[in-house]
Amino acid sequence: MTPDFAKLLQALPVPPPIDVTLRRFVSRDALASRTPPDFLYTTGYAYRLNTSASLTLYGAEDAPTAGAEWERYAKKSPRLLTQVLYFIEVSLPVVDISDLNILAALQLTVADLQEPWEFVPAPTKVQLLGDTVARQKRFGAVRFPSDAARVRGFLGCNLAIFRSAVTSPMSVIVRDDVGHEIQRWPTP
Repeated sequence: MTPDFAKLLQALPVPPPIDVTLRRFVSRDALASRTPPDFLYTTGYAYRLNTSASLTLYGAEDAPTAGAEWERYAKKSPRLLTQVLYFIEVSLPVVDISDLNILAALQLTVADLQEPWEFVPAPTKVQLLGDTVARQKRFGAVRFPSDAARVRGFLGCNLAIFRSAVTSPMSVIVRDDVGHEIQRWPTP
């Protein structure tokens, strides 16, 4: 049975905003296909923490995790992908499901985090949690353990940032490798 994530999230205390710079490798061709560039160009697809209903941006907390995530993505592509590293500066409160106490408070398990999500007939519990976070305004993102890092033998975390949940004073700024601002949420 799926937990009542709206009720469980409401019971969680909102932590202070985290201020961190995330990393994300993106296919140069895919990003360049939009003018101006839009880091939500993959929207419409389900990923680990969202269904196609939620506009979600993923980023890794460190370079090794970003590399592991990119490697996993690139292996699925039949063509050579040229990668570009971008930085995502965030200041927002997160639901940290890498914390076992938070995971338990949300009635989730480590097995739920590792459940396959691609090509499944119904959303996973973790995807439903993400969609619930996307519909509220207390948290801007979910912090979660990287499965790609785990498979490569190290610990790493990602953030799934939900555009609809990012409201002022929260902020998300995407920058290229030389520091130029590419995108900002909420938009000024």
